[in-house]
Amino acid sequence: MGTASYCIKVILPEGELTEGAQIVAYNRDSWGDSARYWNGITKDGVYCWDNLDTGWNGDKYDFSVRYVDTSGVEWRGAFSDRIFEKGEKTIVLRQMFLDEEMEFSIPSDIEKFLTQEDGGKEILAAMKELSVSIMKGMSHSALALSTYILEGMIILKAQKEGIWDEDFEDKTFGGLLNLEKVKGLFPSGALNKAQGINKLRIPGAHFKNISSSISEAKISANLIMQLAVIWFRGN
Repeated sequence: MGTASYCIKVILPEGELTEGAQIVAYNRDSWGDSARYWNGITKDGVYCWDNLDTGWNGDKYDFSVRYVDTSGVEWRGAFSDRIFEKGEKTIVLRQMFLDEEMEFSIPSDIEKFLTQEDGGKEILAAMKELSVSIMKGMSHSALALSTYILEGMIILKAQKEGIWDEDFEDKTFGGLLNLEKVKGLFPSGALNKAQGINKLRIPGAHFKNISSSISEAKISANLIMQLAVIWFRGN
């Protein structure tokens, strides 16, 4: 049984390096579950494993890459390789297809940050519920959870920036979005998305005889992933 170092460079079609792309390597030849999955997050576009299992005659790996950019656009990539010795691979991502299943998750560094913050664990718990709701097509639950998570993220970000006011505590999600101090937290275009999500939430949380769709919940989930990276990476 041997091991080898293996590096993956992840870039967008125009050559831009990715920061925070999630990589999963599945070892088809592994004998045990503990060594079957290998995970990584790119930094400056690159992630390296120092000791990837190679077995006796090279192990076959399936690699999948997922990246959400700062505009909320999701990118995917996949390839396979049999690894005998030290190697490297460059993968160019593509935009996620319209009919492709969305996977809701946040990078491990953001998750670690949230576990160390007041209220962060509650946000993470709601994120896990949201992931299940999206996978099972539970649109009403997913929409309600999305605004719950976004509200918690706004509060946490406002506290970190020193602009939180106790008078904000009685505000609804929509009310928070109307506050000038809160508006300033959002990057260009993201506030409009949040305001749109608030409008989508109303028939999802209150009976209006109008059905919500899981695609609406996916819009919310994409905004959560986008803001999580912009607001909390590097803290």
